[in-house]
Amino acid sequence: MYKIKPKLHDFHWINHGGIVKIMFFSVLLLFIGAIVAPAKAVETQNLNVTLNVVNATMRSTIDKIEKAEGYVFIYNDDVRAELDKRVSLQMTNKNIDEVLDKMLAHTNISYKRSGKQITLYRNHAKPRQQPVPSVNTQAPQQSSNKHIVRGRIVDDRNEPVIGTTVKINGKNTSGTITDIDGNYVLNNVAPNDVITFSYIGMRPQQIVVGGKNVINVTMQSDIKDLGDVVVVGYGTQRKESLTGSISMVTSKDLVATPQASASNMLTGRIPGLITTQTYGIPGSDNATLSIRGFGNALFIVDGVERDARYIDPNTIESISILKDASSAIYGSRAGNGVVLITTKRGNQSKPTITVGTTLTLQSVTAMPKTVSAGQYAELKREEFYNANGVHTTQTPPFTEAQVQKYYDGTDPQYPNTNWYDQIIRNWAPMQQHKASIRGGNERFSYYSYFGYTKQESIFKTNFGNYQRYAFQTNLDAKVTNRIKLQLSIAEDIDDRNYPSTNVYSGTASLWGYFWQTLPTYPASLPNPDYHSYAGGGGTGGVHLVADRDITGYSRSKNYLTNISGTLTYDFKYILGLSFKAFINYAKADYPTKIFHKPVSFYTYNYENDKYNLQGTYYNKASLDQTQGYSQVITSQFSLNYERLFANLHRVKAMALFESVDTKSDELSAGRTDFLTSSIDQMFMGSTMTARNNGSASENGRASYVGRLNYSYIDKYLLELILRADASAHFAPGHRWGCFPGVMVGWRIDQEKFMKDMKFDALKLRLSYGQMGNDAIGDFQYLSGYKLYEMTYLLGNTSTNGIKSTGLANPDMTWERMHISNAGIDFSYNHRMLYGSFEMFYRKRSGILARRNISLPNTFGATLPLENLNSQDTRGWELELGTAGHFHDLYYDVKANFSGSRSKWIHYEEPDYTDPDQIRLSKNSGKWVDRTIGYISNGLFTSQEQIDNLAYSYPGGNGRLRPGDLIIVDRNNDGTIDWRDQAVIGKGTVPHYMMGLNFNLSYKGFDLSMLFQGAFGFYKKLIFSGGENYYSFVYDKRWTKDNNDPNALIPRLSGAPTNSYVTQNNFVKSDYVRLKTLTIGYTVPERLLSKLGLQTLRLNVSAYNLLTFSKLNKYNFDPEAPSGETGRSYPLNKTISFGLDVSF
Repeated sequence: MYKIKPKLHDFHWINHGGIVKIMFFSVLLLFIGAIVAPAKAVETQNLNVTLNVVNATMRSTIDKIEKAEGYVFIYNDDVRAELDKRVSLQMTNKNIDEVLDKMLAHTNISYKRSGKQITLYRNHAKPRQQPVPSVNTQAPQQSSNKHIVRGRIVDDRNEPVIGTTVKINGKNTSGTITDIDGNYVLNNVAPNDVITFSYIGMRPQQIVVGGKNVINVTMQSDIKDLGDVVVVGYGTQRKESLTGSISMVTSKDLVATPQASASNMLTGRIPGLITTQTYGIPGSDNATLSIRGFGNALFIVDGVERDARYIDPNTIESISILKDASSAIYGSRAGNGVVLITTKRGNQSKPTITVGTTLTLQSVTAMPKTVSAGQYAELKREEFYNANGVHTTQTPPFTEAQVQKYYDGTDPQYPNTNWYDQIIRNWAPMQQHKASIRGGNERFSYYSYFGYTKQESIFKTNFGNYQRYAFQTNLDAKVTNRIKLQLSIAEDIDDRNYPSTNVYSGTASLWGYFWQTLPTYPASLPNPDYHSYAGGGGTGGVHLVADRDITGYSRSKNYLTNISGTLTYDFKYILGLSFKAFINYAKADYPTKIFHKPVSFYTYNYENDKYNLQGTYYNKASLDQTQGYSQVITSQFSLNYERLFANLHRVKAMALFESVDTKSDELSAGRTDFLTSSIDQMFMGSTMTARNNGSASENGRASYVGRLNYSYIDKYLLELILRADASAHFAPGHRWGCFPGVMVGWRIDQEKFMKDMKFDALKLRLSYGQMGNDAIGDFQYLSGYKLYEMTYLLGNTSTNGIKSTGLANPDMTWERMHISNAGIDFSYNHRMLYGSFEMFYRKRSGILARRNISLPNTFGATLPLENLNSQDTRGWELELGTAGHFHDLYYDVKANFSGSRSKWIHYEEPDYTDPDQIRLSKNSGKWVDRTIGYISNGLFTSQEQIDNLAYSYPGGNGRLRPGDLIIVDRNNDGTIDWRDQAVIGKGTVPHYMMGLNFNLSYKGFDLSMLFQGAFGFYKKLIFSGGENYYSFVYDKRWTKDNNDPNALIPRLSGAPTNSYVTQNNFVKSDYVRLKTLTIGYTVPERLLSKLGLQTLRLNVSAYNLLTFSKLNKYNFDPEAPSGETGRSYPLNKTISFGLDVSF
């Protein structure tokens, strides 16, 4: 097998004056000098052998060399016959070549050595170096109907793959291996035989012989067999040498189901990652990521901080999640964990062009339906009489006759409009197209990509859409044997085109207006020049505000440019030492334009054929525009060192300097009272209403980073990290923060006592690290001023004054996170069972807060923020899997589970003495996400039950009626008040996550399926989005006829206590989803070769296909925002059809 040299870590350096920097790198150079001083003496020891054999066969001698020194010998049947010859050798600390020359001196065997791989071959003439020509040769002495098959095996660089195993399936004695030039010969091969070609680190291939005499094969590397290479901070490591808690997802998982955002494809795949996808808005449907419940993670893309929302998932090679002390290498930004995204680069292969297209159909996962016009009128009458009594003399909103007319639907004056069906379509399209080229050779490699995404909304109206254009080119050049250059260019254009109304959630949003739009009004009028009125909370109706052509638009664009260059130099005279310089320039331009158009709306009287004006939404057009840009320049200069000493001590070191300089500028303006809404330019607005504003900022960060990795015989592992950050967010004297990390590992499977056990891997990991947080806003340590709202008269001139924003705190400093982690990784019997288990504890201190009790309220100034509060988080993670195959059926099934929760250590608050205040209001020592509410016990079913009540409600019991909520008097004091509250649930963020992933393949077919679940969280439900009703309210409400104490909806327009937060409306929201399902078929190569194609794959996939949750009975999605259930842009479920072709 090949000996692969590990990739060197990145080292970064900059000419940055100052005595601190000089001292830092002086110590580094002294450290490196101490290590490399004996390098020359040690360099040749790795190739030296000590051997003492007397009259032993060459075969046994080779076995001794392999076991004692780690060499690998490769030979075929021609050589095997001569290895029974006996030799005597007595050699001490001799070069391996000298040992081989002496051992093979009197044989017909020669050798070729590459590192520790030695290939033996006979001294006859070498085979030709080109593929064997496809000509028929007569097979000497073959069995009937059998012939000779020969050929050459090469890798994707057209280099021979020496030692490839070539076997006929089902015939254990029929096989050979390739020689030094990759050639092989098989005898007695039948036309129906299947030949398997296999090599460690390569994907096995199976080919039916048929009538072929010559079969040449190109082997492809298998990253999984080579040992996963995991991206870590400022470098890479092999998975077996990791000491930190790091999880990785590959590109295959990220594009299994087409999504506009890669974050949606991480859900359920990584233990400890809490994901929540709140909205399904085109271009804004990305999931939020919280590592172990810590909060928003830091995203690093190709070495620099970037917004991951704007990255095309098809350009991503891998994503690594740093969850413990391994993230300390990012210091002040890494307190909540780090997400490392690596994009694709070129490889050493002939040019491969890949094109693909996907059509996706999007639908709503769950959303309440609206009631009919008859049901609406009936509910309004019921609500009216519940509030005013059945004997009221007031006029109800609808008579019984009118209600019946709405039910009948035969009178055009009494329409029945289903606004859900009028506005929302069953399936909305999304299309994705992509093209890439990838290839290169040892000297130069390249990867270039272009992608286009268009995602439409679920609205039938002219809602708008989201479009993304993504272009990326990555180039790698080996200028000399010691100098390498990399250039990366990425350009992304994001275009979000929405209505002018807020499309996310809330009362004053498109969805709030949706539930204010009433079914008792028509969707259109006989004359299309008149817009129909349907309520809509003053907007006229959702059919108007959801249409950009009618009420205007909100358009925001993002032009994102990233250009980076890397220079790497390997020092000639210090083996293993390299220098790396990296510069990244990132610029973002983000123009936005919000244009409101006026619209008038009418009702129509069918009896007199008259249109009646009901109102106007925006009397005149208005425009708000923003033009902004931001710029970030990141510089990294580093030194890397990596050596293996005496075949025992592996040392890797990194020292890096990083500087980040940011600036931004923004200008905004607006006008109202436009002369016409036909022209959406600023000059059409009134100068009397002109307004403008602007802002600019500059900031920077300087950091020094050091890392040392040491392993003894690749069994005992140690990693040390130290990062020093300086942040301009703090006052001089408090700007520097040091963040250390230490990680150790023990590869138990490498111990001798594990020799007879079937563990492929068994590793114990321990880590401790410190991280920080400087995300507190700019210059909070200084006193600020702002314009005072009041106007002063100075002489004859009126002017605004200024006032202080509050007292300053020059001692404000970093938040600090201390995290400890213990984990174990294992793989048993070739991954028949594999997985990991981890436990962690994090303490977060120095959280900013204001003192509540130090000074009286009459002090007269706002107290400054101080580093006062602290909390801790504890949790666990488990991953279990099994992989293998039955004949041609390959499978990999794995599950992951995780849990975490946080508690306040100290919370700045009053010194409570009342027992109930301590129980309900005190936070110190309590869980962070407790929810306080009242305890309910069903509904009243009779007036007698109310009259016999032993306690009184707020305001007395006079308003209570059957159907109202029973609130429990917990303390039995005879009164319902705040003291009767209790903890009724946790928070709205899940505490426990689950993922169950199935991957199956059979010949050209593949199936992947992911179930994802979230548990231990709650939602505040609303049972009315506005004036209109959810359909389940009609079906499941309490009425006199449905006098059910457990009815879902209390009496309409009932007692005020019906709206109290209780377990009736604050409910557990656990769920399990069939998150992704993909079925694909890859056309066999033999069918594609005639077409000149390399690969052709067809697939059908689904996303959010099924959801199992207690909230299904409400038709609420469990990930919808709490307190806005049914009143927010719903999540999407999708079905996609894809085609990918490579040639």
